[in-house]
Amino acid sequence: MKDADFKNHFERDKTPETNTCDEICGFHGVSIEIWNDSSSKALLEKYLYTAGISPKHKNNLSVFKLKENAGLVKHTPHQVEFNEYHYDFYKEDSFTVDRLELIEMIPLIPNQDA
Repeated sequence: MKDADFKNHFERDKTPETNTCDEICGFHGVSIEIWNDSSSKALLEKYLYTAGISPKHKNNLSVFKLKENAGLVKHTPHQVEFNEYHYDFYKEDSFTVDRLELIEMIPLIPNQDA
């Protein structure tokens, strides 16, 4: 995981189409999804499918925990086609990936060298 993996839309020089509070706030957040017994199978299938049609987009699925003072998380299922597992992560001002604990890195693309 790299700091660049956790850039929000504003940090990627994107701007919202409207000036609504939800959209402006959403552009300051980083989309994440909760990984648990209820969500893991559906999310793994989703990301394996996405990697299959766009292999350069996402190569790995990172399962991580937020350490103390990483930031805040808000449940936002309505923002992504009603994905009940979707959350916005609002990073603390001095956030770095050191504030995440990597639990598991799941490869989405089979080893192409084999």
